[in-house]
Amino acid sequence: MARRKTKSRTAKLSKLGQLGLLKNGKSILNKENRALKKQQIEAAKEAIEKEHAKLPHSFVIYNGSVGKYVRRLMMDVRKILEPNTASHLRIQKRNNVKDFIVNGAVLGLSHMVVFTKSQNSVNMRLLKTPQGPTLTFKVENYSLFADVISSMKRPIVHEKLMVSTPLLVMNGFADSNKNEIKLMENVIRNLFPELNTDSINLRNVKRCVLFNYDETTDEVTLRHYAIKVVPTGISKSTKKIVQNKIPDLSKYNDISEYFLNPGQLSESEFEGEQKEVELADDLPGKGCMKGMKTNVRMIEIGPRLNLTLVKIVEGVDEGEVLYHRYVSKTATEVKKLRDNAPFIKAKKKRLEREVNIRVVRQMKYAENKTKAERDYHEKQKKSLIRKQQRVTGEDVDEESSGDDTPQFNHERDDDDEEGGPRKRFRSRNAPQ
Repeated sequence: MARRKTKSRTAKLSKLGQLGLLKNGKSILNKENRALKKQQIEAAKEAIEKEHAKLPHSFVIYNGSVGKYVRRLMMDVRKILEPNTASHLRIQKRNNVKDFIVNGAVLGLSHMVVFTKSQNSVNMRLLKTPQGPTLTFKVENYSLFADVISSMKRPIVHEKLMVSTPLLVMNGFADSNKNEIKLMENVIRNLFPELNTDSINLRNVKRCVLFNYDETTDEVTLRHYAIKVVPTGISKSTKKIVQNKIPDLSKYNDISEYFLNPGQLSESEFEGEQKEVELADDLPGKGCMKGMKTNVRMIEIGPRLNLTLVKIVEGVDEGEVLYHRYVSKTATEVKKLRDNAPFIKAKKKRLEREVNIRVVRQMKYAENKTKAERDYHEKQKKSLIRKQQRVTGEDVDEESSGDDTPQFNHERDDDDEEGGPRKRFRSRNAPQ
C-alpha cells in the first residue's frame, strides 16, 4: 500500500502566509498586543481620574458636642452625597473645620457640611471651599434614615443603591426674586455633579434628591427617594393572582368583581391612573425592556430635613455678612463695617500669629522639660548602679572604670558623735 504523502511544515506556513516569519513571531506579537492593551488601560484610567477630579467632592462632619442623633443625621447626609463624599471620615475632638479644609484641598474638596448644636436648635452650615460663601441653616425638624425605613412595609434599600450619583430636582427656587434664594440655589446645585442627559446610563439612575422651597413658610425641605421602574398593563389585583397570592374573596359575589372593581382594595393596594413612560434602554427587572411602557415610582428612603436659611457669609466662616434673617443694618452701618473690615482682619491675623508663637514656645518648653527629666533619671539610675556595685564588690562598668575623673557621692555618717547626719566625700578610685 502506497504511503500517503503529507505536506511539509514549510508548505503549510506558505499557504497561511506565514512563511518567512521568525520562529517566535507569534509570541512577539502577543507581547506587543499586551503592551498596547496596558497602555490603553492606563490612558483610560488617567481619563477617568481627570474626569473624577472635576466632580464636586464634599465632607460631612459635626463640630462640638452634638449628641448621638445628630451624629446619625450626619451619617445619613453622607449617604445622600455618595459616592462623591468621604463616607468613612473619622472625626476627633481635637479636629476643627480648618483642619479638614487644609487636608481636604489635596483631595479636591469643594464643599463641606458642618452640623452643630446649640441650646435651642440644631444648625447646619454649608461651606463652599476655598473662597466661600458659607450658608447657615436652622434645622427645624428632621427624620433619620432608619426611621423612614422602619415605617415602610417593603423597603427596597440594597447595597448598590448608593453607588451611583443621585438625580437632583429643585422646585420653587426659580419663582423667587430674592438674591439670597438665588445664591442658595446656586450653592446647592453645585453640591451635586451635573448629569449629561445625552450620555447618561439609565441603569445608574437609582436615586433622586428633592429640594423644595416654600415661599409662604420660607423653608427648604429635603427629601431622598429611590427610583423604581415597574411595567404597566397589569393591575394590582391581577398581579396578586399571578404571583400565587390568594386574596380574601369572601366579600365578592363573583371573582370578576375582584378584577373589575378595584375600589374594594385597601388604600395602599389601590393603583390609580399613572403616567406611562417609554424606556430608552433596558433596565434590570422583569418587563423593563427597551421600548416598553412603564411606570416610574418614587419611594422615600430618608432622611428628611426641614431647613430655614439664617445667614450667608462671604468667606469660609468669616468675612462680610451678605444676609441675616434676624438682623438688618442701614447703609451707614454697612459702610462703617466695610471700612473697619481690613483693620479687623489684620488684628485677627496678628492674634493668630501670636497664638502660634505662644504654642510653639510652650511646645519647646515642654520638650526641654521632658528631656531634662529624662537626663536626670538616667543620672540617678547610673548613680544607683555604681553604688550597688560598690556594695556588692562587683567591677564598675567599663565606661565608668575607664573614666579617671573623681566622682563624689553623698553618704551619711552614722558614727557622727553629734548624732546628726554628716556628709563626707569619697573618691571613686579611693580604697574601700
